[in-house]
Amino acid sequence: MDESKQISRMSDNELVNEYARLSREVSEFENDTEECCCREGLIADIETVEAAMRSRKIRFNEMA
Repeated sequence: MDESKQISRMSDNELVNEYARLSREVSEFENDTEECCCREGLIADIETVEAAMRSRKIRFNEMA
């Protein structure tokens, strides 16, 4: 299944949790230049989740 279809099937709460998980993973790579490609992929995933959240009008400040 393609990632955008998988994201579209997530509940609002699952999207918020996925956003938080990806954000934590990106911050783990912040000071690790060897993992640059992995970090860039995570950032792309975050942007996809953010777009889904915006389309559902989930506000980022409501995230736990």
